Amino acid sequence: SANSAYFLDPAAATSLVTAGSASISGTLTIGNAQTIRPAYGPLSLAYKSGIDTWATGITLQDTTGNVGIGTAGPGKQLVINGVGQTTAALTDSGAYGGTLLLHDNQNAVGAGGTLLFGAQTTETHFAAIKGLESDGNQNTAGDLAFSTRNAVADTALTERIRILSTGNVGIGNSSPVGKLDVSGAVVGKALAMF
Repeated sequence: SANSAYFLDPAAATSLVTAGSASISGTLTIGNAQTIRPAYGPLSLAYKSGIDTWATGITLQDTTGNVGIGTAGPGKQLVINGVGQTTAALTDSGAYGGTLLLHDNQNAVGAGGTLLFGAQTTETHFAAIKGLESDGNQNTAGDLAFSTRNAVADTALTERIRILSTGNVGIGNSSPVGKLDVSGAVVGKALAMF
C-alpha cells in the first residue's frame, strides 16, 4: 500500500530476495550498515521519464565502483551525462543535463557552493574553488574565488584569485577595481601594458 514500510532486519535469519522485478509502493528501509546489491551486474536506479518509459538515473558499476548519473556505462569514478547548453553564457531556462550544481542553502553574502581538492585518505583539503554570493536579489549575483593552503600548519585556506561578478579579476586582491588587479610583485620575461 502507499503507506507501507518494509524493513530488512540484519539480525533476522531471512532476507528479502527477489527473482526478476519487484515493486514497492511506500518506503524501503535498510538496517544500519546493510547493503543493497544485485546478484550480478551493475546496480541501477531508474526514473520514470514518460508513461511506461524508464530511463537510467544512477548506475553503480559492479566491477569498478564507478558511478554514472544519466549513463549506464561510466568510464570514470563519477560521470554525469545529459544534454546541456552550448554556450558559456548559461541561461536560467536552458537545459542543465551534464551539470553539477554545488548549492549552499543559505541566502547570505559569502554563501555559495564549494569544490574542495584533497589527497591521501584524510578529509583534509589543500585547495578550493568557491562561489560567493554578493547579492541575493532575484537571480543572485556572485564571485568565484580560488584558494590554496599556504603551509601545512595552517587551519584555513588563503584566497589567491577572485573573479568578481563584474568580470574583474584580482590576484592577491579580493576587491579588484580593474579587469586585472594584481597585489604584489609581478615577475616575468616581458610585461606589456596597453
